[in-house]
Amino acid sequence: MQEEANGLRCILIDPFKEKITIAYPLRNSYMEEIKKWMEVNMIDIVTLDTNNMLIVDDEGLLKNPNRYFNWNPTDYPYAGKAVIVGYDEKGATTDASYHPRRVEDELVSWLPEGYSQEPYMEFFPMGAFKT
Repeated sequence: MQEEANGLRCILIDPFKEKITIAYPLRNSYMEEIKKWMEVNMIDIVTLDTNNMLIVDDEGLLKNPNRYFNWNPTDYPYAGKAVIVGYDEKGATTDASYHPRRVEDELVSWLPEGYSQEPYMEFFPMGAFKT
């Protein structure tokens, strides 16, 4: 991912290297660049606060081997690489507003190598719910 002054300001979270970095993918192709960097095809979006969201690997829990990080404000672990970007009141993607030092020092902690979390799914038969 090239750093471009006119790009979208993203904060990259890499639990494999235990590193937080800033990158600037081009605004008109940022999602393709982010997916390429994350090495994913499918993503999920996690709302972090009123200005920032976390792009995570939709299939992260299914990959092995994998590395995890903890988002400390919610004490929730995430699998694989992730990217923080911002969003505005209309839902459009904007620059991440977090300072990378704060993300590194306060908001993210690396979970030890070998940590894993089992995916959880629950299925209900169609007739199990009454309307």
